[in-house]
Amino acid sequence: MLRKWVIILIGVLLLIMATLFYFAMKQAKKLHRDPIVLMNKYYRLKQSNPEAAKNALLIVLNQDNNYLPAHKEFSQWLLNGDNVQQALHSLERIDNLLPDNDDVYALQLGYLYYLNGDWEKSTRLYVRMMEHVKGTVKLQAQQALNAMASYLPFYQDYAFVEDVPALYASAEWFIKGSVIDCCTEPTVFFANLKTIPHESKNNIEPAKEANVLLNDDRFKKKDIAVSSRFLKHAIDKQPDNIQTLKEAGYAAIRKGKKIKAIHYFTQAYNESNEPSLAMQLAYLYDQINNKPAAYQYFKLASRSLDKNLSFQAENALTILGGQQTKVLPSPYFSEIYFNPFTQSRFGLTVRPFVFRIGIEQHDLMQSRTYLFFRRTDDNRSKNLGEISQIYEDNVQIMGIGGQVTPFRGLPIVGFVETGAAYDLVYRDRNRWRGDLRGGFMYYQEYGARPAYFDKLQISFCYYSDWYADVTYFSRYKNDVIGLIRTHQGIHLLQYHSSLLNLYMTGRVIADTRREFFNNLAEVGPGIAFVPSNRFNLQLRFEHIKGAYLPVGGASINPYGKYYSNNLVQLHFYVTM
Repeated sequence: MLRKWVIILIGVLLLIMATLFYFAMKQAKKLHRDPIVLMNKYYRLKQSNPEAAKNALLIVLNQDNNYLPAHKEFSQWLLNGDNVQQALHSLERIDNLLPDNDDVYALQLGYLYYLNGDWEKSTRLYVRMMEHVKGTVKLQAQQALNAMASYLPFYQDYAFVEDVPALYASAEWFIKGSVIDCCTEPTVFFANLKTIPHESKNNIEPAKEANVLLNDDRFKKKDIAVSSRFLKHAIDKQPDNIQTLKEAGYAAIRKGKKIKAIHYFTQAYNESNEPSLAMQLAYLYDQINNKPAAYQYFKLASRSLDKNLSFQAENALTILGGQQTKVLPSPYFSEIYFNPFTQSRFGLTVRPFVFRIGIEQHDLMQSRTYLFFRRTDDNRSKNLGEISQIYEDNVQIMGIGGQVTPFRGLPIVGFVETGAAYDLVYRDRNRWRGDLRGGFMYYQEYGARPAYFDKLQISFCYYSDWYADVTYFSRYKNDVIGLIRTHQGIHLLQYHSSLLNLYMTGRVIADTRREFFNNLAEVGPGIAFVPSNRFNLQLRFEHIKGAYLPVGGASINPYGKYYSNNLVQLHFYVTM
């Protein structure tokens, strides 16, 4: 049996080495191609074979995401294909690579910000252009500022009062033309600009009340009450305008009305599917303790093409791991705990299962009342006629229970459960008996928390956890059993939300009846694989050295003082 577990452990280590070797080979096989050759290929094929030309651009950008000529070409390609969101990120990259970029690419970027409702970013960009450029581009930037100022007075400081063209109100001007070479002069490009006249969503005349507000001292001082009235009026006039909904959401946050803010941001998100709005909604839901909704909006935000935003959302998903499965409305809850394990010492497989469903209160004691179902069985316990051979407590229990957290700030839970127990293996007694148990549990984690990594990480980040309980059991002849267990280790490998841990584990058990099998100490190394740290699921392999503690002759130990054991354990917990 020991040989079997040694082979399994060696197999796991070989699997880890094979994984590392695979990533190393994958990196080594990446062929770096000359970007100039690829760009020449792009120019040669962009008319005759657009798809092949696009692939050439993608190869360049995959090799070097800072290669400016490729970004310029790709941004125009995306604009002509109406891929506005991707074009936005490509133009942002150009603006980051060229901080003084004040030509047509900056104008396009500002317009896409406008379309997305990011008027603050659009304004900052156009103000910068007004300070550095001349001619047509400067005029277009000024017209954009005027258009925004004519709608929401937060932007009135950037407008010329005498020049209020209906640039956005009468028609949507689309800053996209034919795909141009990166060396084309901006003036040549503007000759190809398209103007697509149609019924615009933003085609409204500023109301008289809005004109009054423009000169209202209270509004200039950002009076919250006045701002709220104006925003309500603007939303009534145009309920699908993203920027107005966002402004209303921020105003609600300033007033402490989170539910109302969620309402406005939800409307804005439904209109735009903007990842940053999903992120805002996720934070708001998290603040009002609606973790499942927060998880879903963080998941939507994680799909953003903005790597920083996506990364923040991915880490938030990790922090909220386990909350996404909750489906019962508050205050109801249910949970499943399944912890099967196989040990080499007796060739024994044990399958503990617990299910609870009930009501939890978010009061000072965090009290819970519930119905429960417990079942534990193994593969070796059986009845041999007059003699039962028992390895584990093979039992099924149904009943009611309750939990409280008596000390604020300390993860100590008091509990009591009572019900009817049924012996799954006949033990020469009545199969049905009453069961009463109660006590205290403690669990705490320390050290590095699991996180999200977009690349494979090999690290020595320390972590630990401690668990302890003291429980009274009426069915075990009024025995009181205490347990303390710990894992001390490192997050050796982390990739996305998966991780591999190496650790040392220790466990001590003692009881008041001095049964030899309830008095022992164990220690040993272990390895744990977590497929996703967003779910409470992990597979553990442990090699244990143990010793029975002295019990003073209260019960006879037929196995000797010391023992070795290899353990494979699946840990699964889900809340619903």
